[in-house]
Amino acid sequence: GDVTTTNYDASGNKLDDNWTKADGSYGSDTFNADGSGSGTSTNADGSYSSYANDGHGNGARTNYDALGNRLGDNWTKADGTSGSDVFNADGSFGSTVNDGQGNSTTTSYDAGGNKLSDNWTKADGTSGSDVFNADGSYSGTVNDGRGDTTTTDYDAGGNKLDDGWTKADGSYGSDTFNADGSGSGTSTNADGSYSSYTNDGHGNAATTNFDAAGNRLGDNWTKADGTSGSDVFNADGSHGSTVNDGQGNSTTTSYDAGGNKVGDDWTKSDGTSGSDAYNADGSYSGTVNDGGGDVTTTNYDASGNKLDDNWTKADGSYGSDTFNADGSSSGSANAYGSYITYANDGHGNITTLDYRINPWYWGGGMRSEERRVGKEGRSR
Repeated sequence: GDVTTTNYDASGNKLDDNWTKADGSYGSDTFNADGSGSGTSTNADGSYSSYANDGHGNGARTNYDALGNRLGDNWTKADGTSGSDVFNADGSFGSTVNDGQGNSTTTSYDAGGNKLSDNWTKADGTSGSDVFNADGSYSGTVNDGRGDTTTTDYDAGGNKLDDGWTKADGSYGSDTFNADGSGSGTSTNADGSYSSYTNDGHGNAATTNFDAAGNRLGDNWTKADGTSGSDVFNADGSHGSTVNDGQGNSTTTSYDAGGNKVGDDWTKSDGTSGSDAYNADGSYSGTVNDGGGDVTTTNYDASGNKLDDNWTKADGSYGSDTFNADGSSSGSANAYGSYITYANDGHGNITTLDYRINPWYWGGGMRSEERRVGKEGRSR
């Protein structure tokens, strides 16, 4: 039931043909000397298609219904690109383009030719889609091919409004971007823990971290003036706070569950550093390192009165002092194997014992010398 009639020139080259098939379809083709050609094919229901080929690798076929309405087309080019179009009864249509390098985009249009949406894939494994709204706003989704996906909404000016994202590790989150440059967002981990952040658009930002039950774990913040800091919140209610003034001075302070200061550590831009420990009865101790190898630790009572101290210096000397409530004090200092002790009765009387190693005295033994100074400053 299939019949084809073909015409040839004197050299046997095809000129044209026409054909019919048992299913009721029929058509014809024209073959040109330059290798180009064209033809039509009509189906039993009256729908039909036409094609053209320029003989250089560029070809196109268009499909129509029985009334002559265009239904779709497909095309290829010599450069390896190809594509197709689908035309709907309401005037809307879709277009697919493949660049021949593994990158493909399908775009949908309304009857007025306005872009409605697209879907795309790239040779690098990424893919995505976009939706375009009548007011000019749009949204775009990007999948990086490794399980990370982000959908972003834009206004008509191309400014980000918000986004939502998921990652291959099971985390997900969202962000909101405001016209004044401020923003906020949340990020949730696979285990249910999460964080939230705010940014005022003027250099002030803060991020707070929570566990899966919503308990605050910590935060970090920066300010436009260059200061920054962080906090750590423990399950027992205690917490720690670090503040950096942006000038190289930093302090970390620890608090108990009642908000009472327990201790701190600090460093300064001049190279000094130190720490303090605070006791429940109000007494405390402080250690200062001058950055040059001299370190002093001092203990205080709850009223801030010195109780005692101990110190070391870069030259290897060291010592300690005790301060009494009645104003008296005592202490010792050690250096180069010798040492000095003193006692101050708080009434202007000071006794100093100087124990020195003298290699020319008693065969290199220890020599002791006592000096006493009274209120008048006399040596005794």
